[in-house]
Amino acid sequence: CYICLLEYEEGDSMRIFACNHEFHRTCIDKWLKEVHREDFERTGISTLVTVGVRDIQGEGFLDQFSGLADSVFLDLPQPWLAIPSA
Repeated sequence: CYICLLEYEEGDSMRIFACNHEFHRTCIDKWLKEVHREDFERTGISTLVTVGVRDIQGEGFLDQFSGLADSVFLDLPQPWLAIPSA
């Protein structure tokens, strides 16, 4: 894993991106959260935003946030997979 520098082991939970880069799920999720949180801090809206990382293409949205969000920012590396008609 290029983030934690540990070798992959059988049974590790992985995220594999469209570019075929592989990361431990916990490593890349933590890194992505931090990067996006920094973006909101730079723009001065970090106190208004909750940052999370989720594979909505594979796992869908969390029901616990249904009706609570005013907006959702999505980074879809393969949007055609999220919207079958695209």
